[in-house]
Amino acid sequence: MRYDQRYLSIPHAVRGAAERYGDEPAIIDGDYRCTFDELAHQMVEAVRATIALDVRPGDRVGLCAPNSAEWIIAALGILGAGGVLVPLNTRFKNGELSYILRKSGARALLASSFLDNDYAADLKAADPELPALNRTVSILGPRGAADLDWQEFLHGGEAVSRSQAQDSIDRLAPEDVSDVMFTSGTTGHPKGVVLTHGQSLRAYGWMAEEYTFGRSDSFLIIPPFFHCFGYKAGWLASFVHGVTVIPMRVFEARRALEIIDREKVSILLGPPTIFADGRIAWPPTPDERKGAPRVG
Repeated sequence: MRYDQRYLSIPHAVRGAAERYGDEPAIIDGDYRCTFDELAHQMVEAVRATIALDVRPGDRVGLCAPNSAEWIIAALGILGAGGVLVPLNTRFKNGELSYILRKSGARALLASSFLDNDYAADLKAADPELPALNRTVSILGPRGAADLDWQEFLHGGEAVSRSQAQDSIDRLAPEDVSDVMFTSGTTGHPKGVVLTHGQSLRAYGWMAEEYTFGRSDSFLIIPPFFHCFGYKAGWLASFVHGVTVIPMRVFEARRALEIIDREKVSILLGPPTIFADGRIAWPPTPDERKGAPRVG
């Protein structure tokens, strides 16, 4: 199957998943759960909000936040508005983030507070003339130094009609650029790799088919969404095949095992070093269960 020919773009693929899988679970993120129908609706609301933020087709938009339902919905909003997603490594320091935002030409930033960092505040202090800081949204937690929090961002979308958002999605084609994925920069500055909607669907739709992803599966996604492993081989590939996505912000072996047990996780992928570093005894004792942190 040519997934690019069938689904055309990443937002189109989410629409198609809603048509096929309807009220089956699409995302489980702690207490938050949504079906494929609900995900398609929330995508349109995020597209409205992104257009209201004055993001136009071809505009680059940075996204710096941990794995979460909000990351997925924010990304779909950017893509559906015709924007180009620039995922940002949450472990990068200010200079590294600023370099990528400038190099990519990003005109807006969606971020959060994570790992004791308020990315919007830190960047405003380090590089106040950065063009991406002209429009900033906090997608998780308090607004902090951002212009808008998540609810304010979505509320702004009321100025844009649903039909306008749907039309924006309709205009997307396989050859349109979907994102710029930056390399690690191990031996120099990171390099931006430009990918299209069609390339992404063709590669990762096929990959998930080869891996036998299916609608009865659930995928605990530990690799970060700023990497193709978590984003494209993770939630994008899952949605195409009706797999439930369970994002994990930071790997903790005990919590991962609790989620696997509770949600009947059937797919778990990631670099071996993550799992080697997190070896623990299972199952926990009754006393350990009492003291276990809340999952979510």
